[in-house]
Amino acid sequence: MLTTLQAIADNRPLESADPYVSFENNEAFAGNAHFATLLESIINRHPVIVRYKPYFQPDPEDWKTHPYYLKQFNSRWFLFAAVEGRDGIQNLALDRIHSIRQWRHAYRPPEVDFSTFFNDMIGVSRNNDMAVEQIILRVSNQRYPYVETKPFSENQRIVDYDDQSHTITFPMLVNRELVAELLSFGDDIEVLQPQHLRRQIAEIATQMHGLYH
Repeated sequence: MLTTLQAIADNRPLESADPYVSFENNEAFAGNAHFATLLESIINRHPVIVRYKPYFQPDPEDWKTHPYYLKQFNSRWFLFAAVEGRDGIQNLALDRIHSIRQWRHAYRPPEVDFSTFFNDMIGVSRNNDMAVEQIILRVSNQRYPYVETKPFSENQRIVDYDDQSHTITFPMLVNRELVAELLSFGDDIEVLQPQHLRRQIAEIATQMHGLYH
């Protein structure tokens, strides 16, 4: 794993004469060039000015940033940081970064514990006003072994079961990654609670039916 991270930091391909293990890595990912600089800034507690182009914005802008944490999700890397003028923790996709330069400013330590920050969420999307909710799902017995061995959360538990399905519950933030994960199960999962998530899944299913019907 350390060799893999070093290869990413050095922006070189992963090579081995006799490969036995592979890691999720996209060597063509545009953000790999910034990995080493950001990792060094996090370790040494150096604020940086990131030239960043948010989605749906035509031009990049300078973000004065206190970098805290790098996370990979779905073959992409994301920086979690505090940004001057913005509340809470921001996540920046590395492939949206145009350039990075040092910022001579006092470093602001993180106000959150990143060892537990991702416990109740899937992926990287987390708005400041999001709250953890209790998710209740009905899972078909055909797919339950998968959910049992790869749970949504370490706090996942069974609340009911019969010869057709298992009903499970776990605390989780409702973000777009959770919605995408639930949709990937098709009709093997039914959302029971919370009701707003149930309605959201139903609306997406109706729209999909309209595309194919």
